[in-house]
Amino acid sequence: MGLMNFLVPDRAFLAEDSLAAAHMTGMDGVPWPCRVVATGTGLMVDRPAGDSGNFHIPWWVAGHGTLTLSTASLMERMRPYILPVELARGTLNRLRNHTAAWESLGMILPAEVDAETQLAQHGFFRGASQQADAAQAAASAQESLHHALNAIDVLADSYAAQALDARHHQTPRLTTLFGVRLDHEILDNSPARAILPAFNALQTSLAWAKVEPEDGRWDWRIADAQIQWAVAQGYRVAAGPIYEPSLAALPQWVYLWENDLDRLLGFVTRQVQQVVNRYTGHVHLWHAAARVNIAEPLPIGDDAKLRLMITAVETIRRLDQRTPVVVSFDQPWGERLIRTEPQLSALHFADALVRADLGVAGLALEINLGYANEGTLPRDLIAINQQIDRWSLFGLPLIVLLTAPSAATADPTALAKCKCLGGRGAIPDIASQVEIAQRLAPLLLAKQSVQGILWNQLQDARPHDYPHGGLIDHNGNIKPTVGALAAIRQQHLV
Repeated sequence: MGLMNFLVPDRAFLAEDSLAAAHMTGMDGVPWPCRVVATGTGLMVDRPAGDSGNFHIPWWVAGHGTLTLSTASLMERMRPYILPVELARGTLNRLRNHTAAWESLGMILPAEVDAETQLAQHGFFRGASQQADAAQAAASAQESLHHALNAIDVLADSYAAQALDARHHQTPRLTTLFGVRLDHEILDNSPARAILPAFNALQTSLAWAKVEPEDGRWDWRIADAQIQWAVAQGYRVAAGPIYEPSLAALPQWVYLWENDLDRLLGFVTRQVQQVVNRYTGHVHLWHAAARVNIAEPLPIGDDAKLRLMITAVETIRRLDQRTPVVVSFDQPWGERLIRTEPQLSALHFADALVRADLGVAGLALEINLGYANEGTLPRDLIAINQQIDRWSLFGLPLIVLLTAPSAATADPTALAKCKCLGGRGAIPDIASQVEIAQRLAPLLLAKQSVQGILWNQLQDARPHDYPHGGLIDHNGNIKPTVGALAAIRQQHLV
């Protein structure tokens, strides 16, 4: 067994769910199975092996709120590490590496980046040299983290602005898909319809549970109306996901056959055939499958998950050779692997899909940012950029499905019972959701590999996945996030 100990002089910096979300990773960023427990002086990490690795944990930093930070690669040793010092070391290391990489590409660094980096370095040097006094070392490390994250914000914003400026010299208006995922309802004069001018694309609702609520009985009324309206208004239309193994999307009658893989494969094939035969020629993108790396409701193994995903893609390709096909993966950082038995990560699923050479045109990533337990833990902009770069190595276009909370209170209509983290204060609020839209969307648009950004949730009043993640609140009011997204589209997109 591999044990690693950390001193935490001040537990006030730990979020309520920090221990449950804490984990270690190797060079590929995939979480290792481990157990993190509180001790009298800090934390103990119990692992099945003693390899060196990076420790990740949600950690509060003044001016930045709770973010999932990581240490540099640490070896196992008897003497405990002072956790804030190691988080400062890891954050400063990521900052310096990205600064050097982006500067080598011709980026002009704002003076503020250098100034904040210098302050972060001085804080870290004091913390690293004061470790005989753990409390003083931790205080200096917190100061280092504050300045390092300031520098990360300025660096990422400047990179996005300069990269977008370079792209606009070649293409005055980007053709990137910029849209929202619709609820299963007919678009009328509701607030939902009022926000749509902010986008150039729509993802129509084709949840299997809605279009085939009973075995062999289909109901296409809402899907037909959405697609007809979207096409008539000139939107590019993404249809799907056609197969999504989630509690909200799977029909109840499917669970009768959850132990019969051949029957499940037959049902998925039939459902895909029905959708593709009906809408071929009317949509611009097939979203074949979603969240296959999670597949929580179905008690099936990774091989079965892969077969169901591949079946959905192969069926589309057999019926429609022209329309692009994508598959999406939830939790690209692998949060679900933190406390489960070893499973394939999202990266491994994607690798198997790409190697199968089925004609997939792109990969989609769900980044439901700021949700502990069932979403993506809060991350800084450089961590998100690094993850996008990692997925870009597959050589396929990427689509990002983005959500973030606008509050942290109980959400009675949310299906995912997860805690909202993040925000520059103690909890996320509408300002933090707006900030994510304003800062993350340009960063994603700056990446050549990102060909689409879709807000993953429309309304909070209807049953939905993530607490307070929609663009319309429980009272039917349009959130300021819509204005932020509309401004980004007006500035950069067709």
